[in-house]
Amino acid sequence: MQDILRATLADRAVLEEARLRSLAFARAHRASDAVRHAEAALAGLDAADAEAVARQATLLLDDASWVRVLLAPMVAALDRDPWFEPPLRVQREGGRIGAVLFEHPVLTITGSVVAPPARPADSLVVPGRMSVVRYQRGSGQILLWRTEVAGPDFRAASAPPLVPAGAVRLRDGLVRRIDGRTHAQAIEGARAPLVMITATIAADAAPFARDFDRASGRLLRVAALDHGASRAQLLLAYLRAARRVDAAPAFEIATRAPAYFLRWAAMREWLALDARAALPRLRELAHDTNAEVRTAARATLPQVEAALACR
Repeated sequence: MQDILRATLADRAVLEEARLRSLAFARAHRASDAVRHAEAALAGLDAADAEAVARQATLLLDDASWVRVLLAPMVAALDRDPWFEPPLRVQREGGRIGAVLFEHPVLTITGSVVAPPARPADSLVVPGRMSVVRYQRGSGQILLWRTEVAGPDFRAASAPPLVPAGAVRLRDGLVRRIDGRTHAQAIEGARAPLVMITATIAADAAPFARDFDRASGRLLRVAALDHGASRAQLLLAYLRAARRVDAAPAFEIATRAPAYFLRWAAMREWLALDARAALPRLRELAHDTNAEVRTAARATLPQVEAALACR
């Protein structure tokens, strides 16, 4: 291997040729029989119908032979070419390594290998999305917990707890659906690394993932799943810092976003930029569907009105 490295560093053409080979492989991969099989299985589905997508994902993962067909050429290419770059996004975190195997507007399919944990986790995550998992290699059991749906009136301070909801014995080839909008799970008693193929469904996701204390079931923290909403927060903060009072329509639109945390973040930035222009919408937010937004708006409203009256 050292001889290969020295030869490569001495000749940039070797790297360029390897890059071109990898690009050609990626193009062929996107048109492969395995990819076409997965695309055909999902054709015609309503992207907004999470239940229909989950049913079809279950059928797709019941027979995982297409995944072996998908990966076999990559394994062969890696064996013969040390500079080959597979057309997969790979992520390694702790005892888990995973890769995106297939992407489609209605779902994303990933493969992962997970080492058995040394000890049970102290917290449990309700990930916020429905998924279907095939345990290609599995042992031990899946412990389940359940909480309520995080609806439009979700309030972290009074969030319902996470409670035990049974267990499922793991076996090779098991395919099961989990509603990550209401459920958390943990795998315990595994005798060997787990090999999983997971279809994560895009539709009807919760606004955020929730992290709960395992011992008490108490909510610890939330994390936004809507990356668009998170980016909008950054952009609105930039507009406020740049004193772009002409951007009022953008703030107005953001205060009506489905994500309740974005509605209030947009209002907060708008008030800092131009409180007088934001005031009518602030009054409306005092009657928002979300309790945290209502509470914040009602606490802020008299302060803003008093400050403007003094000008």
